[in-house]
Amino acid sequence: MTIWLGPYLIEKCHDNGTFQIRTVDEEGIPLLVNGYSLKVYRKPMSKEEFINTISREMNVIGSVIASKSQYS
Repeated sequence: MTIWLGPYLIEKCHDNGTFQIRTVDEEGIPLLVNGYSLKVYRKPMSKEEFINTISREMNVIGSVIASKSQYS
């Protein structure tokens, strides 16, 4: 196993800027990683996934706005 072949999930954040990480298949990594070494992983999306995600987010925003205007 190559320890720098990700993606990883952050298991625990420490006060000194280090992180305990684990693989996406739940395998723990027995060392702490400096936060400066970490990068955000963004899964590539197809056009359909992007449209579905945006549609869901717009529905949530619309319902929040509607509920706020209902109480004004």
